Amino acid sequence: MASSDKWYNDSQLVRSFQTALMQADILQDTEDVSAFNSKPQRYDDEFNTWAAAGYPEEGDGNWDEFVDNITPDEDSEEDDSEE
Repeated sequence: MASSDKWYNDSQLVRSFQTALMQADILQDTEDVSAFNSKPQRYDDEFNTWAAAGYPEEGDGNWDEFVDNITPDEDSEEDDSEE
C-alpha cells in the first residue's frame, strides 16, 4: 500500500476517527488529542478495529464491541490497586 493510501492521509477520516476515540475515552484530554494529531499512525490497530466494526459512531450497534476491543483489560486491575 502506498503511503498516500494510508487512512491518516484522509483528513475527514482522521477527524471521524478522532471523534470516535474521544467518545470512547481513549483520547481524554488536550494532550491526548495533540499526541494523536502529531502521529495518528500510532493508532493503526485501533483504526483497524474501528474499520472492521464498520466505522461505528457512539450509539451504533457495533459501538460497544469496538470500545471493548480497544479498551485495555488492565483498567480494572489498575483501579483495584489504587485503593
